[in-house]
Amino acid sequence: MRALDLRPRFADRYSSAPQGTAISQAPRARTRTTAGATVSVVLSAGPPPVKLPRLVGQSSAAAQSALQRLGLRAGITRVPAPGTAAGIVTRQTPSAGAELFPRATVGLSVAETPRWRTLTSLAGDGHGRSVPFRILGARWRVLYSMGYQGTCTFIFFCSGPSAQVANLSSGSDTAGFDLNDGSGQARVFESGPGLYQITVSPGDDTARWSIEVQDYY
Repeated sequence: MRALDLRPRFADRYSSAPQGTAISQAPRARTRTTAGATVSVVLSAGPPPVKLPRLVGQSSAAAQSALQRLGLRAGITRVPAPGTAAGIVTRQTPSAGAELFPRATVGLSVAETPRWRTLTSLAGDGHGRSVPFRILGARWRVLYSMGYQGTCTFIFFCSGPSAQVANLSSGSDTAGFDLNDGSGQARVFESGPGLYQITVSPGDDTARWSIEVQDYY
């Protein structure tokens, strides 16, 4: 237009044409005009934005399909999510209602498959107490090993250590159990979420013990 001594005036609007492409002009092509006249040109602003639906609570596959239909992309992050089935979307970024341009990426936090997660451990040969630990899953377990020391290994009946579990959230004792001789021992609890602490008391016979607490979510 400058070569023809014309003055351009630009505007834009959403269009399926690539962004920046001229999609209309006034006057039209082949129209005769005077030198110095203004020509209005409309440029494509690209496809219009789309409103993001609520994806939280949907399966990962359903959420990705919904985004694909809108011309959007999904960025998946697997996260621990106690109480939520594996594969369910627990969070989305941006949130529902946001307007995004096609090919934008939506972050999806998806509940991962539950697994045992170590929270704390302790060991000793006498009294012992764990740090308070918070359970998030519906169940949790104590893995332990215990071995007698000294003359008890030659005695038919031995008095070994025991463990007491306190529910600090409710202020009550959840359960107590004796530590059996051997390695790879386990005690599973179904008491659910809360703040707990384990206290180990020695028996009459000397024994070495170790404990590991694991949560399942």
